[in-house]
Amino acid sequence: MGLRMIKKMIRIIEEEMEALFRLKDRRSAEMILAPTHEEEVTKLIGAEIDSVKSLPVRVYQIGRKFRDEPRPRAGLLRTKEFLMKDLYTFDASADEATRTYADVRQAYHNIFHRIFNWSHIESLSTRPTWIEECASSMAPAFHACTSSDQVQVHLYANSDGLHAAVVPLSATVNPSVMPFSQCQPYKGEELMSTMHIWIDQNCSHVPTQEVMDLVRQTVARTHGCDLASVPNPDSVKKSAIRLAQAGDTCASCGVGRLQEHRAIEVGHTFLLGTKYSAALGYGVVPKSASATHQKKEPLQMGCYGIGVTRILGALAQTSMSIFHDLQAEQEGKTRPRVGFVWPSGLAPFSALVLPASNKQMDAATKLCSQLSSGFTALQSDTPPTGLQIPMDDIALDDRVGQSLGSRLFDADLLGYPYVFVLGKHFDKTGQVEIRRVGQAVQYATLA
Repeated sequence: MGLRMIKKMIRIIEEEMEALFRLKDRRSAEMILAPTHEEEVTKLIGAEIDSVKSLPVRVYQIGRKFRDEPRPRAGLLRTKEFLMKDLYTFDASADEATRTYADVRQAYHNIFHRIFNWSHIESLSTRPTWIEECASSMAPAFHACTSSDQVQVHLYANSDGLHAAVVPLSATVNPSVMPFSQCQPYKGEELMSTMHIWIDQNCSHVPTQEVMDLVRQTVARTHGCDLASVPNPDSVKKSAIRLAQAGDTCASCGVGRLQEHRAIEVGHTFLLGTKYSAALGYGVVPKSASATHQKKEPLQMGCYGIGVTRILGALAQTSMSIFHDLQAEQEGKTRPRVGFVWPSGLAPFSALVLPASNKQMDAATKLCSQLSSGFTALQSDTPPTGLQIPMDDIALDDRVGQSLGSRLFDADLLGYPYVFVLGKHFDKTGQVEIRRVGQAVQYATLA
């Protein structure tokens, strides 16, 4: 069942990537790129590009990758084997690479809108969603929202001197944001006579001298020298950094207010620039070059990824939470159950036809055919009027030797959007029970 969901996700991704270039070998078979090998991709594509007329190039693959995990953890989020979609782009100029980046971002928006889509659940008050980091850095990540006091020192160096960030042990400091925008991690190349200390507000209770001593000890350990040779910092600056909090102004756009969500990263987009193409010597002569100046410029590259099986893990967590919430709304009306409510179009099967015994099997088979060709409810108050589901997306439960109740519980666990039951009510009235999570049982007459 999980494999069917993965195949549906892959189909969505491929439909949105359909404009991108795919490689084939001399026998017209699909050619697979080495996973996450930017160097190999650059060599493979760069060797084929001899003119700016060959650009842009966008090439992607969806393939298996392997991680040296000691054991799987976090459910489906960190496993030894996983599926990943990798896209690499090649352009002649930075402006063209930026336009490609915008095209890919839009394709990612389309993909995640289609995957994280619970619009078929009308009673769902708060719809789960996905979020994108502010994209001004040209390296945002995409996240799926889910329901799921010691001090450390980070050292950064630039021409102004040594910058030390004193933060709680669980915090991370991003050197790409102020006050570290021009800093690089300090590796102890030289002793800095000037030190600037930035203290997280959660560490403001630490005495100033203790902070200074801690920073000097860290510098000495990094540099491999005696503590006595590390000068006292010239200045201490407090409350300059802290972990972002809900309600803060967005540091990227300066307008929006931050909201806090628990989330799982499911995709990323990066502009690589000329990092790999320049190093490996692949480029093209720009269109603007004069006849006397035919110097090649390195290719502008981008890399973009989507974690296919990671999305499945995020969906599983959210879908179980939705099922629980919808069941809570029906509290007292039904027995407590567990199950999943998958997004529209991603359930392993869109419908289950469930005959209670062998005597309803012929009618169940007829219902499958009607669902495939277009099922029309003959009662005006029945919502599924005009419902049409491909035959290969309909499951028929022929386990008539098991109780109806146990099979309905199995249906919850598999997360069918529609469950059509042919039981005692059908025998008496000729009406099929239509079950959907979070909604009252409805009925339709089988033509």
